[in-house]
Amino acid sequence: MVVQLREIIGHCAGIERTIAEIYASFAERWPQLPFGELWRELANEELVHGALLDNAARLPAAKQEEASIDASKLKTIRDRVVKRFPTLRTTLDQAFHTALDPLACDDEAGRRSLALRSRGIEPIGTHVSPLRRRVNR
Repeated sequence: MVVQLREIIGHCAGIERTIAEIYASFAERWPQLPFGELWRELANEELVHGALLDNAARLPAAKQEEASIDASKLKTIRDRVVKRFPTLRTTLDQAFHTALDPLACDDEAGRRSLALRSRGIEPIGTHVSPLRRRVNR
């Protein structure tokens, strides 16, 4: 079954909101500075992405049909995204690793890396150690 572009965009907006919920749960688990603030900002950023996608879905061009993606592919995409996120047993290092996952959009991973650095948390490759801090001299 062919879906309209607006359905695909709406599905992506839902994924953004799911990621926001996960980041918000990280902020609750690690509320101390600088971590709690970072997770809250990332959650808010994902909510903004979702709202932007919702707006895009309302544009006239979103009524177009998109034959390359069907409902089963949308479910597969969402399942893959959700599967990448950690469980309640996740450590802070694992949470940071997930946020900086190289499978994520390069621009988004870059922004997250900069956000971490602005809080004195130094990314190491795609893994971030909250114990390794930059020394500001």
